[in-house]
Amino acid sequence: MEDEDKEQTIKNTFDLLDRDHDGAIDIRELERFILTQGMNIPQEEIQQLIEKIDTNQDGKIQYSEFKQIMDKMITKEDEEALCKQIFHTLDRKGDNAITTDELKYAFYCLGEILTEEDVRHLIQFASHGKDSVNFDDFSSLYKKI
Repeated sequence: MEDEDKEQTIKNTFDLLDRDHDGAIDIRELERFILTQGMNIPQEEIQQLIEKIDTNQDGKIQYSEFKQIMDKMITKEDEEALCKQIFHTLDRKGDNAITTDELKYAFYCLGEILTEEDVRHLIQFASHGKDSVNFDDFSSLYKKI
């Protein structure tokens, strides 16, 4: 994977987790993300994970700490697998398309309430005017963000 692509993937992932955009991932943000992935991990284990990554011991994961761990972990195959995992998480019906209802639900799970019209505009933008987003559209957009 090219360094620029890897850096962008790490930044996109960090931004996805850093819901309040304060430059750090706290336990609430990490816990919310884990729940949206359908996992049930005790808060104590999430706290232990943060403590392992948190080199400055401020109780949060700063971008530099996150990047240091991710640099060691991410390969091109991992980036593609992450993109597929996110797509399939959003595609709740399993029909290889993300619909407005599925995207609206995903935003709701992340604490964001969007109108039907806002979600429809996002879908149409990502899919070049179609009513749902297929994996190719999603992957193309994911690589640009």
